[in-house]
Amino acid sequence: MKNIKKSYHYIKNTGRLFLKKETPFLYKLIPIGAIAYILFPLDIIADFIPVFGQMDDAAILFGALGAFNTLAKPEIKV
Repeated sequence: MKNIKKSYHYIKNTGRLFLKKETPFLYKLIPIGAIAYILFPLDIIADFIPVFGQMDDAAILFGALGAFNTLAKPEIKV
């Protein structure tokens, strides 16, 4: 349960950073690229393969959100 709350706050913080004008545009392309990867029909591991297809999407998404948060936080006060 603690991890779910932590993930919720993490995603919420990402949204706040994304909407701030002070966040550089190039940093904002990181989560946009991750979402585009998830929506694009061609993946590293195809989505029709049970479990592994969804795991690569989740890894890309959370990796991109982590990179975005790490890069944007030092420059912007949340």
